[in-house]
Amino acid sequence: MKYWKWVAGSLLVLLALGIYFTPKILKQKRFNRFVTYSTKNYNPYNTKFFYETLKKYGLDFSKNFAAPNTQTLVGEDKVYVICTPEFHPNNDEKTEILKFASYGNHVFLSSFKVDETFVKALLPNLFIDSEENKPFLAKNDSLEITWQKTGKSWSYPGSAAHSQINFAYDSTEASHILTTNIYEYPSLIGIPYGRGKVYIELHPMTLTNYFLLHKNNYAYLETLLEELDITNREVIWDEYYKTIKPGSNRKSNDRPPKGESFFLQMLKNHPSLQWAVFTFIAGAILFLLNASRRLRRPIGKLPDNQNASLGFTQAIAELYWQRQDHSIIAHKIQLQLQDYLYANYKIHPKDLNNENAEQISIKTGRSIEQVSELLQAIKKPDISDQSLLIFYRVVYKFIYK
Repeated sequence: MKYWKWVAGSLLVLLALGIYFTPKILKQKRFNRFVTYSTKNYNPYNTKFFYETLKKYGLDFSKNFAAPNTQTLVGEDKVYVICTPEFHPNNDEKTEILKFASYGNHVFLSSFKVDETFVKALLPNLFIDSEENKPFLAKNDSLEITWQKTGKSWSYPGSAAHSQINFAYDSTEASHILTTNIYEYPSLIGIPYGRGKVYIELHPMTLTNYFLLHKNNYAYLETLLEELDITNREVIWDEYYKTIKPGSNRKSNDRPPKGESFFLQMLKNHPSLQWAVFTFIAGAILFLLNASRRLRRPIGKLPDNQNASLGFTQAIAELYWQRQDHSIIAHKIQLQLQDYLYANYKIHPKDLNNENAEQISIKTGRSIEQVSELLQAIKKPDISDQSLLIFYRVVYKFIYK
C-alpha cells in the first residue's frame, strides 16, 4: 500500500511542476540583441545564413585558421572572405592580403572595426571619419540600403550599427560605391586592386541572419554573390581574425591570441594532428580502464610468529595453582616415567613392582636402592605438596641422572 502512495505522490508532484513550468516554456522567446557575429547559430545578429550560403554556392569552400601568408593565400580566381567583429592585421598580413587581391582574387571584408591603415593603403586620399562603435548589444533602429546600379533597395527594422570607419560620399569615387544607406553614405564599396578587387562592407548588419531572412532581403545576398562571381570562384572563409588582438600588440603573425595555446592553434590548422591526439587520448583512457581492473588493495603483512611457550607454561601453572589437584600432576609424571622405561628398556608398566626390582636394576643400570626408591614413590597413595615434590625429584633423578 505504501508503494502506491509513493507512486501517486510522485505523479502529483510531476503534474504540479508541469502546470507551473509549461506557461514559462511556451512563453515567446525574447529577442536576442547580442551581436556576436558568429556562424554557430541563427541568433538574429549572427552570420550563419551568410556562411551557409557561401558554402552552398561557392565552387569550393575552405577555412583558414592561420595568419594570411604565402601558404594560406595562394592561387587565382578565389574569394577571401573576412567576416569578423574586428579586423586588425599587422603590416605583413596587410601586404599578403593586398598581394593576394592583385593576383586576380577578391577580398571581401565585413567588420565593425577596420584597421585605418589598411583602408588608407587602398585609398590614400580618402577622408575617414573614425568613430568608436561597439554594437555588441544592438539597439532599436532601422536600416535601408540601395544598390546603385539597379536602384533596388532592402530594409529591415533592426540595428543600423555601421563600421567604425564612416566614408563620406564625396570623398569616395562613385565607381567604387556599390550600395548606399538612406542618408546616401556608402554602405558597400568595391576597390580595384591589381587584377582583383577589395570589397568593404561598412554596414556589417546587412550580413546578419535578421537582415537576410527578413522578407525578400535574401535578394540582396544574391546580388552580392553575383557581384563576387561566387559560383565561379573558390571561397576561403577566414577564422583567424576572430580570435587575435590588434596588430600593433602582436609580435608575430603566428602567435596565438591571449588565452589560447599554440598547441590548440596547431590542432585547428592540421586535421591529421587532431586525429593523432584523439587516438592518443582514447588509447590512454583504454589503458587506464584496463589497468584499473588489475589493481587490488595491498594485502596487509601478517605479524611474525612469536614464541608463546612461556605464556603457555605460565597459563598451565596458574591452572594448577588454582585447582591444587596433585593427583593429576603425579599421574602425568608417572606416565612420563612409564613412557621412558618402555621406550628405552622395554619395561611394561605392569612390571613396575618390587618382585621385578632386580631385573629393572639390571636393565636400566641403576642401583637396587634407586629402583626401590622409585617403586616406593609410585605406590604412595596419599599425594600432598611435599610428597608430589619428592616424587618429581625421584623420577627426574632416575631419568636424567
